Amino acid sequence: MSAGASIQDALAHHKAGRLKEAEALYRARLAVEPGHVDALHYLGVIAHQSGRSDQAIDLIGRALALMPFMPDAHVHLGLALKRVRKYSAAIASFRQALALAPEHSGALDNMGSTLLAMGDAKGAETMHRRALALQPGSPTSANNLGNALHTQGRHDEAIEVFRGVLAVHPDFAEVHGNLGSALMARARWAEARKTLETGVALRPKDWSAWNNLGNALQAMGRHDDALAAFRRSLDIRPDNAETHSNVIFTLDLMERVSGEEALAERKAWAARHAAAIPRLPPPANDPDPDRRLRVGYVSADFRDHSAARAFGPVLRHHDPQTIEVVCYANVAAPDAETARFKASAQHWRDIGGLSDGELAERVRADRIDILIDLSGHSGGNRLLAFARKPAPVQATAWGHALGTGLGEMDAILLDAVVAPPAHAGHFLERIVALPALLMCERPADAPAVAPLPALARGYPTFGVFNRASKITAEALAIWGDILAERSDARLVLKDGAFDDAEHRARILEALAAKGVGPDRVAFLGWTSRQDHLAALARIDLLLDPMPHVGGIAALEAFWMGVPSVTLLGRRVQGRGVASFLKTLGLDQLIASNERDYVQAALAAVAKPAELAAMRRNLPARLAASPLGDARTYVAAVEAAYRALWRSWCAAQARRT
Repeated sequence: MSAGASIQDALAHHKAGRLKEAEALYRARLAVEPGHVDALHYLGVIAHQSGRSDQAIDLIGRALALMPFMPDAHVHLGLALKRVRKYSAAIASFRQALALAPEHSGALDNMGSTLLAMGDAKGAETMHRRALALQPGSPTSANNLGNALHTQGRHDEAIEVFRGVLAVHPDFAEVHGNLGSALMARARWAEARKTLETGVALRPKDWSAWNNLGNALQAMGRHDDALAAFRRSLDIRPDNAETHSNVIFTLDLMERVSGEEALAERKAWAARHAAAIPRLPPPANDPDPDRRLRVGYVSADFRDHSAARAFGPVLRHHDPQTIEVVCYANVAAPDAETARFKASAQHWRDIGGLSDGELAERVRADRIDILIDLSGHSGGNRLLAFARKPAPVQATAWGHALGTGLGEMDAILLDAVVAPPAHAGHFLERIVALPALLMCERPADAPAVAPLPALARGYPTFGVFNRASKITAEALAIWGDILAERSDARLVLKDGAFDDAEHRARILEALAAKGVGPDRVAFLGWTSRQDHLAALARIDLLLDPMPHVGGIAALEAFWMGVPSVTLLGRRVQGRGVASFLKTLGLDQLIASNERDYVQAALAAVAKPAELAAMRRNLPARLAASPLGDARTYVAAVEAAYRALWRSWCAAQARRT
């Protein structure tokens, strides 16, 4: 066989998906002619398809050095760069392809998807519409357009686009996954699950299909099924840190998982995804223990999000004489809250276009003294940048502060109730105790505190205003016992998920097993935040879920005068509301076991006059505590930062 024929054979194998055979032939050709451009190019494409991105970048780069006028090669190089999150370099490659071939729809589409990954959904939309104008029937371009619309919050438009693609290409598995995500955003859970299951059936070896299905099942409270889907996704693509974080997040919602098991999974995450990452050289920051500190905050939630309402007051109330704030924003769809955060920070960095390595280098170049993770293992986290240790002191707090499993994370900011000394073994990080787990300012659009509804109705109304994914079978069983013992009581559950009939049916079925009829249960779906707060006027007492209790939702209800009964859990996520209540001197609403939880709820509503007085006084009590007084709380945070910094400075002095 001639050398020329071997290339043709290689291309045929490659086109047919026989990558091993194609790779062997490309390598054989390079052994004869090391500078063969096509062999280098397509061997690089196979490396990309096989997940060997660095090798792909090297091979395709060598081909382009020899022959720079190949638009397809520039596109393939861009794809490999995109996979390793070198987005700016990827964009440059796509631009080069378009300079050579202005109507290259693949370059347009891939530039659009890269812009989307960088947080520029509007720019992505423009690219995909240009690609569709060149190829009006392209399902790939239409799918990409739908993603850009979905990211901008234009979910109904995205759903229409995705359905249009599936009407012509019903076996396009990726579109089923994207349609499922858009349907979830509109709380159409049953439809979402059905289309996601179709996507999995079409491509059972596609990690993303299983990951998307896991997200839907988790949101529906089907945690065992969600965990199985995420595990299946991880089996297919073991190196996917995001899916592994989804496993951890799901375990945090499950009652049977112990603190030791949760830490073991976090250690496994770090061992698999972070251990091989090279650490940066030690920072050369000035070890002056008393100077002004540069504090960097890293989050995907500098936007209208409950996590932002927890850490937002901290960022906005720092003393600029002692703390210089730098925000590293990994926000896919900025909004008005994003603009507010940006205005309050001394420095703002959009990091959507940076790889984890580039982000770490940016932090180091900014000479950040203390770097704070605000995401934990929730979506959009950048823990692999922290793994490179770009700052002298690194800590995790507020957003999903349940521990990271990273040895490079020095501290976790909690409080003595959620993390007593006996729980220190649940974390690799050093526990730094604040006066409260978090604080929440009174919502600016909050209505006045309403009278206790039980006084007018003559019967109590319990409420659950938490994410539906937190409502476990264990919680429903306890709530059913409460309603069974107080036969005139009503229950109101509120979350956008309850716009979906399947979610409502799950709740009603569990309560029916306790003899509670549907006439005693009301569901409220998505509303504006102001209407959400106003709806608390209907509630006498909140029932906290378990094992993952409320957070900001509970504190915002306190501002409306509505307290909550809670079960003191075994882990951090089960102890937050107990911490709030203890800070406020409302220990009678904290239960140590399930039976005590039932009795505490019944006892509270049995004395409506006392509950009404608690309702009137609760906002003032909150405002006078670290839970509601930003200046007091932030002063404690700054003192904790200073102590961490001084410890680092002392360590530096000992080394010298």
